[in-house]
Amino acid sequence: MHVGKELARALRPELEALVAANEDPPGEPYTPEAPATARRAAKNKALGYLSMLGDARVTADLLNRFKHAENMTNQIAALQCLNETPGTP
Repeated sequence: MHVGKELARALRPELEALVAANEDPPGEPYTPEAPATARRAAKNKALGYLSMLGDARVTADLLNRFKHAENMTNQIAALQCLNETPGTP
């Protein structure tokens, strides 16, 4: 986890940009097609790295993503990140 945290710290702006660039467009229905799957995978991996920082703002964003996810893939990814966030019960 230490290496991941250091990567997240060093690459935070890039990871945040990756998340923003790969958000599902509002109202777009879930699709299992490769481009959408790749966007979700990239976004959720970046969120996983950001969660290693233990930053309260990231944790709040993850909780919001969990509560308001429009598909199970994103909801489970947010829950997994929250589970592995340092300092969360």
